[in-house]
Amino acid sequence: MTDIQPEADAPSTMLDGEAVKRLVRRAANRDAFGPVRMKGERLEEWMLTYMDTVTLLVTLFVLILSFSSMEDEKFKALVEGLRLDKYNAGVLTGSQGLMDLPSIKQAPVTKETPPAPEQDSDIGVSERLGDLIAEKGLDDQVEIKFSKDLIDLQLQEGVLFPSGTAELLGGGKRVLHDLMPLLAAGDYPISVQGHTDSVPIATEQFPSNWELSGARAASVVRELIVLGVEEKRLELSGFAHTHPLGDNGTASGRERNRRVNILLHASRKDMEDILLELSR
Repeated sequence: MTDIQPEADAPSTMLDGEAVKRLVRRAANRDAFGPVRMKGERLEEWMLTYMDTVTLLVTLFVLILSFSSMEDEKFKALVEGLRLDKYNAGVLTGSQGLMDLPSIKQAPVTKETPPAPEQDSDIGVSERLGDLIAEKGLDDQVEIKFSKDLIDLQLQEGVLFPSGTAELLGGGKRVLHDLMPLLAAGDYPISVQGHTDSVPIATEQFPSNWELSGARAASVVRELIVLGVEEKRLELSGFAHTHPLGDNGTASGRERNRRVNILLHASRKDMEDILLELSR
């Protein structure tokens, strides 16, 4: 009987404990990091997520930088283009985007309504002043002339003085009294001018029309002071026949030239405030 001896150098199919541990570690690493591509190199998938995140952050910063210098119209258009809740519009439905908009080089010019012409305002003040004079019953005794920063109240000789004198009539004093609400309001200067016709006068009191025109202006100024107008606001002058309004060759023209003008040096704004105050 022949004994069969095992071959001494036959490979052992048994694994020791250390080899088993290495195999388990290797399998675990393969499951966690993927298959081994090359020695010392693995396909690390977390790098893809990291790179996507960095790309998104860079894109965000670029957008923030562009918004800092973006015109309001473009920004509003961008926001509107990104909306999805209005007319089914938005980036997902192919609505118009920022790059599709025409270049905006300047903001639209807003047209301002031009202010009302001063002439219209002057007419309004003149009409209101005329209404005030009419309320006092003086529209047939006082003629109003209105110009820029000047109101001319013209009173004819027959309203204030007897012919050839400088003493105020009682009716003339009443006219000045009725004008006081207008004359006493505000602090604008008041000029009183006396005028005559060209017919010479040669009396002991008035050697010429110069004395007569100046004396009539002085009489009106004295009466205004008595009524309460501050003296520092008043000035007077006499022009005799040198500033005619009518033809001195006719009776009607001479009558028109014999007058006293009370000039109110008030701006349009001042007169509007005065008339507003008097209407209350």
